[in-house]
Amino acid sequence: MVLSDGLMVSMDHISLEEIIAKAQVPRSAVHRMWPYKEDFFADLLVQLAKRTEASPSVFDPQTLRVAVDTLRENLHRLPTVEGRLSTLVEICRRGSMRNFEANLSRRSWHSYLVLSTAGMSFDDEVCSVVQSTLAVSERNYIEGMALFYESIFPILGRRIRSPFRGSSRGHAGYMYLAEVCSSAIQGQVLRAALMGEDVQTDLKALTEEADPFNTGDRQPWNGPSLTFTSTVLAMTEPELDFAYDRFVCLQKIEEIENYIGQL
Repeated sequence: MVLSDGLMVSMDHISLEEIIAKAQVPRSAVHRMWPYKEDFFADLLVQLAKRTEASPSVFDPQTLRVAVDTLRENLHRLPTVEGRLSTLVEICRRGSMRNFEANLSRRSWHSYLVLSTAGMSFDDEVCSVVQSTLAVSERNYIEGMALFYESIFPILGRRIRSPFRGSSRGHAGYMYLAEVCSSAIQGQVLRAALMGEDVQTDLKALTEEADPFNTGDRQPWNGPSLTFTSTVLAMTEPELDFAYDRFVCLQKIEEIENYIGQL
């Protein structure tokens, strides 16, 4: 009922008696399990929080495919520092545009906001369980994106800047990058979803062709793509001793494509 009709913060629109009737179970059994209506709704929130539909951060394989397709289109540019930068910027531009639109079209944002808000109206234990359950899904998403960045950046001769690497040179730095980049997109999706069509149109609207990162390529941009690309460039730097190897590059691209295929 919730997935088809939507979830409201107050849950006053959900009738426990109607649920009992549709479930075709004894009323006495239901009230033994949940003596109070609030007990049932608390458990309902926890169960909803476990569902994929409630997560604001679910892999959009098409976004990752856009990134890899853009990389393949620009293989001829990778032998030079300038070419690798141009390719990275274009991957960020196309991928973030796709990701913003894909997330904005998903109703999970509404469920996520309602669950977060409704959970806070219950006692601390329920609130904590709902928040921790939602956090697990977010953590899985961040780990997945960190793996993707960790796979694609070496192809582009790029690495995390030293201040952002965390406790080690490896995955920790990419986790931080994924967290910051995800927040950059999520914040604009939430703003567009909450503020209505006017703001949504402004954020999605393309600019005139521009070259904001001095790559020599002029392309149309929008708010999310500018924010995302700026974040990636600010947190990464070129590998000074990078040596381009086309064969190794193609091998790594195939590995990434296999990874996307498993999502």
